[in-house]
Amino acid sequence: MSKLNEQNRLQLAGRSAMDEAAKRANRQAEKEEEKRWAAIDPSISLLEALGRLSKQELTAIRIKWNVTGASSLNKNDLADKLASSMTERLPELLRLFDEERYQVVKTAADRSDALPALEFPSDVRYFMECGLLFPGTVDGKRVMIMPREVKEFFRGFDSSALRSAVRDNSRLVRLVMGLLAYYGVLRAEELSAKLGVHVKEVPAAQELDRLLAEREDYAAGWQRGDYGYADEAVGEPEQLLAEHEGRKEIPYYPFKTEQLLQAGVPDFVERGISFRSFVRFITTNYSIAEEDADEIVTELTWDIQNGAMPSAMMEALQDRFEMADEAIAAGFIAHLTALNNNTRLWALKGHTPAELSAARAAGSQRGAGAAGGMAAGAGAGAGAAGVAGVAGGKAVSIAGSRKIGRNDPCPCGSGKKYKKCCGANA
Repeated sequence: MSKLNEQNRLQLAGRSAMDEAAKRANRQAEKEEEKRWAAIDPSISLLEALGRLSKQELTAIRIKWNVTGASSLNKNDLADKLASSMTERLPELLRLFDEERYQVVKTAADRSDALPALEFPSDVRYFMECGLLFPGTVDGKRVMIMPREVKEFFRGFDSSALRSAVRDNSRLVRLVMGLLAYYGVLRAEELSAKLGVHVKEVPAAQELDRLLAEREDYAAGWQRGDYGYADEAVGEPEQLLAEHEGRKEIPYYPFKTEQLLQAGVPDFVERGISFRSFVRFITTNYSIAEEDADEIVTELTWDIQNGAMPSAMMEALQDRFEMADEAIAAGFIAHLTALNNNTRLWALKGHTPAELSAARAAGSQRGAGAAGGMAAGAGAGAGAAGVAGVAGGKAVSIAGSRKIGRNDPCPCGSGKKYKKCCGANA
């Protein structure tokens, strides 16, 4: 047998082994999922609910709650340890909740029957690891059960003070999401400083990080790292932060509180005139639903934010749409240009290229001593090569549709939302 044939044989054997391992993993995951939704007593105790879980699931709960001295315990002893300590720690957790999570828990506590199963497996996992809700089946229907001790505790702990903290947390979360939607990335200290403009009191650094980490564990919305915090759609947070710091002459755009609150929703993009006009152009010239056209332009906006080259975006559009008519191709170029020049870019700290171009032109007319024009022009010129359609801060001319929604369950079966799983690398 030749060396080449032997290499091919080994490669095929390796692929076969990997395929078999993947099949075994899938079968195991299916068994665990089936066990998770086994019949459950609606009046189950916390200890009984924990006893239904695997050692791996109990370990995840132990790590989340930072329960010490329990890593070497067997499954039954670990369940006992968790059951005796979790209700003591619930006040700390509940004070970190926003309105979305609070309403899920309150609804479960107020109901006399079981709560219907949550839509996303990742949400099921989150509330299970919190020790608040456990999955099972009652009368053939998938439900979430709140153990009787937890239900009794929550009813006693729920108060105007808790609801006030929840409202404050919700506002804070939306402001953080809004800031990151417009700026892309912020160091932790910069984020705290900007929050201070919009709230009466910003939590201490450690407390704020804990609140945001808990929210991220539930519903994402951002990324965290040594760089600080970044919008979840940012491809290279460290590189974007370097671009910010290389443009010290450009101030962060001063967004109003209401603007940030409006932007503080999942997958936000600013749908200005250029955005809406692009959507209309697509729906007018092609048999495509407005919702799908909106998604296409949204993806283009994120591509622009992440520094995609205009030529690459145009090639992708040509692959997706038939452009036999030169006028149609010219229309795409015109709309892509307008979208680029009027998008509030992360790399430009929330400014649009058109705004900076106008500011620089005005500064040139006033003379070199005009601070505003010089600041915008000098800042946008630094490191602009990585930004699509941006050259020296000036607005420039530039010469396949996804079927899975970003918030849909990932088709790989991981239980996560698409944007937090395979969609993160799409």
